[in-house]
Amino acid sequence: GATRLDTIREFRFMFPKITIISPGVGTQGANYGDAICAGGDYEIVGRSVYNSPDPINEIRKINEIIRNKVMSC
Repeated sequence: GATRLDTIREFRFMFPKITIISPGVGTQGANYGDAICAGGDYEIVGRSVYNSPDPINEIRKINEIIRNKVMSC
């Protein structure tokens, strides 16, 4: 999952063409954008959105955080 960044890096190195989808972002403790910076392709953020009182705004906020993080890694 996204809390195991070394595993994501290792898989990206071993399998450069596979799609890596990382669970555990947000609610389970991983920071938004870290899994993508480690080599993941997608982060699963469903619970953060689902549990939010304003899901649309939450998605916008998460997208902004991920965008800023990815631009700096």
